[in-house]
Amino acid sequence: MVRLFGLAFDEFEEAMRGVSGRFIPLKKSTDNWCMQYVVLADIEVMLGFNGAGAVYEGACRPENFGLFFPLSRGVDVAMNGQPMGNATLAWLASHRSFYCYHSTAMRWVGISVGRDTVARWLNDPSLDFQPDPGDHLIGQTRASLVAGLGDLVCRMFEVGDVDPNALDDMPARRELYEQLASGVCEAVQAVAPLPASALGRPRLARREIIRRALARLDVSTSEALRVSDLCQAAGVSNRTLQTAFLEHFGLSPHRFLMLRRMRAIHQALQSAGPSDTVAQICGRFGVWDFGRFSSAYRRIYGEFPSRVLSQGRPKAAA
Repeated sequence: MVRLFGLAFDEFEEAMRGVSGRFIPLKKSTDNWCMQYVVLADIEVMLGFNGAGAVYEGACRPENFGLFFPLSRGVDVAMNGQPMGNATLAWLASHRSFYCYHSTAMRWVGISVGRDTVARWLNDPSLDFQPDPGDHLIGQTRASLVAGLGDLVCRMFEVGDVDPNALDDMPARRELYEQLASGVCEAVQAVAPLPASALGRPRLARREIIRRALARLDVSTSEALRVSDLCQAAGVSNRTLQTAFLEHFGLSPHRFLMLRRMRAIHQALQSAGPSDTVAQICGRFGVWDFGRFSSAYRRIYGEFPSRVLSQGRPKAAA
């Protein structure tokens, strides 16, 4: 078992198992980000605590699928625009983008399952495992199955707190592996897809609108884009883009652009060269009002850009 406490959001991001992506913080962290995980053959189990509201843009790695569900109550959570309640699971296909929004700090479970194991489920006629391996499945399942998986994961880490060597023996690891595999398979089999949103009838599926808009962002990381650029890339009106972004991210396109640009500047500050200044770095991203930007940055990241820049540089030799 691995336990990582007191993390910054980007350290937490690097510690995640079975996925690759990035967090876009929505506000200043109110708690430390914490990650616990266990690797059991081709199943990796995460118990995470996100210390602030954020949007996660990512994808499962090519070698695995993923299961996600929140444990915290009273937090708005949406996966690809679908609200996630007490009995909702997200089964995430290998190597396909997904977007998870949560309004504030939250605790969650993530389980990655290797492609070979999923292939066995799909090829076993007795299981009748039917999810499309090329697409995500987000929907309602039986509340008892979600609760059972959550209890199993939490109990696993609680036992590890009492006895750090509890999973050293191979028979114990195999038994836990089988319990997890069985629980995941049964819960996913029982998922009923959530109905599509009834808010309007856009010409394009909202997922395709988001894909096109984010693709435009990805090829223009240092360009000061406007909402109109995203509308043009997606081929939709401002109103339709607004609806799609609010549904997927809980944010307007303008707010999303601002936060994503701020995250890009944060990364640039951390990796800046010896002669780089805050003004130069911000200027590359189209920011000219450094005072206003610094205040907004501090509200999200908890410190001024100048301090992050100085922390990222190597110390001068004595």
